[in-house]
Amino acid sequence: MDRILFLAFALATIVLIGKIVYPSGANLWYRAFDGVYWLSVSYIPSYFVYLLIVYLPRRRDQKNLSVFVANQTSMLIGDGQAILAELEKAAGHTSSTPPTAGDFKTICERIDPTSDAPLLKQFLPPVYANWYEFLLERKARSERCVDLLLRYILYLKSEHVCLVTEIKDCVLFMMLDSVRLHLHSSMKPLPLVVV
Repeated sequence: MDRILFLAFALATIVLIGKIVYPSGANLWYRAFDGVYWLSVSYIPSYFVYLLIVYLPRRRDQKNLSVFVANQTSMLIGDGQAILAELEKAAGHTSSTPPTAGDFKTICERIDPTSDAPLLKQFLPPVYANWYEFLLERKARSERCVDLLLRYILYLKSEHVCLVTEIKDCVLFMMLDSVRLHLHSSMKPLPLVVV
């Protein structure tokens, strides 16, 4: 949008300069050119008002928010990496490459979802959360980051918004919502396998 407005400003400036260089004449071309000239004269101050009122404050805000956006995005990525590292550690899986879907399924099959996860629920005496609770807590933390980022959607690039919404709408999050409902019922525990 800003590029289109700038191109219109450049065109209006060219018309303005053309009018100065070639004053109006009697033929139809010059009369049409007079109309474009007056449109250009009115557009140029409007463009400067747009720059002062909209564009420059938005750029300043975007610059100020860039550190916040970077921190929230890093936290979101770090949470995902930490979850994967903890699952691999609990399953005894070691690999220098990112796990494939088959590897991830194997990792989840090796973990007892009701066993202790690396999340402390109570300090004294130490009580640890199970894997369901661990994943639900990490999901809630990730959702808070996503919600904070999407509050400032106006200042984010479209690619960033697309990636953040993919995380928000991922299958794992939907499955964890089902797990939360299942935990509150009196049914037997679900396996930790993600298909």
